[in-house]
Amino acid sequence: FTAESLAKAYAGPSKWLGNAGSSGVLSTPGGSQVKVVPIASLNPYQSKWTICARVTQKGQIRTWSNSRGEGKLFSIEMVDESGEIRATAFNDQVDKFFPLLELNKVYYFSKGNLKTANKQYSSVKNDYEITFSNETSVVPCEDAEHLPSVQFDFVAIGNLESASKDSLVDVIGVCKSYEDTQKVTIKSSNREVSKRELHLMDTSGKTVTVTLWGVDAEKFDGSRQPVVAIRGARVSDFGGRSLSVVSSSTLLVNPDCPQAFKLRGW
Repeated sequence: FTAESLAKAYAGPSKWLGNAGSSGVLSTPGGSQVKVVPIASLNPYQSKWTICARVTQKGQIRTWSNSRGEGKLFSIEMVDESGEIRATAFNDQVDKFFPLLELNKVYYFSKGNLKTANKQYSSVKNDYEITFSNETSVVPCEDAEHLPSVQFDFVAIGNLESASKDSLVDVIGVCKSYEDTQKVTIKSSNREVSKRELHLMDTSGKTVTVTLWGVDAEKFDGSRQPVVAIRGARVSDFGGRSLSVVSSSTLLVNPDCPQAFKLRGW
């Protein structure tokens, strides 16, 4: 990935989060009840299923146009006590579900097509992913405070040298310093995007440069040396190993997790 391609890959802000299994049964408007299954049990051989999950990442709507036509899509990531999964909506389902789904809220999801996951675009740890269909139903779930929030698999900054270029990794560190925002122009679209670099350090004493884009770059405040956790940062090899926050990333400032508490006390 070049700086140009990383900026082009930026399709909107990453997800900033503050700080829930399920009640087990979903009561439908008709009075019948549907058994809720764990995310970890989902596979392509199931046609009827219902999960209760928290939305931990919501991407921006992306559009495409080619010789076969045009369309739009957006993706979410969700989690329950058993695991996590990515889901994507296309075209009519975008209009239906994008306004409904809110970050960090919990919903019952029923029906959808399960297929083998494309690991190139996601760091979600699941072999499968969901595509919403005309049959998909999404119903808010009010009683799910016990469901977890974002799940991380942190890589120590000192171990990033062994991470593959263009792979997605989770990192956490103290923001020791940061640069002012800069404006860069995407040549292919002549679109101007904000860019900011920050420098994270973990308990190993190693540092890594992280690039933020767009709204992320503009609203980031590192003045009090916050702890920053990033899920799904893209690895690049500018000046050694560096990271870029892309639209599929999740960015948390001063998160409530054991690793953050350890860094604050370090």
